[in-house]
Amino acid sequence: MIEFNPPIETRDTEELIIISKSNTDDSQQLAIDLAKTELKKRGLTQSEIDKKYEELEDNYQQEIKKELDKNAIEDFTVFEKIFILLFWYKELFSNWNLRKDGFILKSKRRIHLIGIGILIYLIFILYAIY
Repeated sequence: MIEFNPPIETRDTEELIIISKSNTDDSQQLAIDLAKTELKKRGLTQSEIDKKYEELEDNYQQEIKKELDKNAIEDFTVFEKIFILLFWYKELFSNWNLRKDGFILKSKRRIHLIGIGILIYLIFILYAIY
């Protein structure tokens, strides 16, 4: 028999509910069955399990929304901005997924900093030539 670490019986009710509601792609069928059995031992009905699972799902979605909202307004630190200005040519080939990851301000700021970095380099080159 497969042993789970930590054992199914010692896990908290919320974790058991999540396991029992998962599909076999996420968990082994044995773990799902054991979680359902343990929930029944603890006296939970299917409607209580469903209600608690919906609450957990709502909480999870709220946490994701908070994280995305926080990411949307996150900016680079001063040192990161200076690095991007000085080494804009390295930045051209990386971090193109910032907007996709929810970092809206960082995505815009990155483009601006690369442009300013290019201008600074051009000014130094033109100054050196003339």
